[in-house]
Amino acid sequence: MRVAESTLTCIMGREAAYSGLELTWDMMLASKQNLQPQAFGYDLPLNIPARPVPGDYKFV
Repeated sequence: MRVAESTLTCIMGREAAYSGLELTWDMMLASKQNLQPQAFGYDLPLNIPARPVPGDYKFV
């Protein structure tokens, strides 16, 4: 539980910095953002998203 909460705290801090919003636990848990690749494999290309720009970044 401590590791999961610590990880979510880090992700919440990153999202708050990128979006400029004050985020809550409930907002993070209800988020629709998916950071995982759609498929896994050594021979698949890795799609790297564009860098987030603070102020332009939208929290999902």
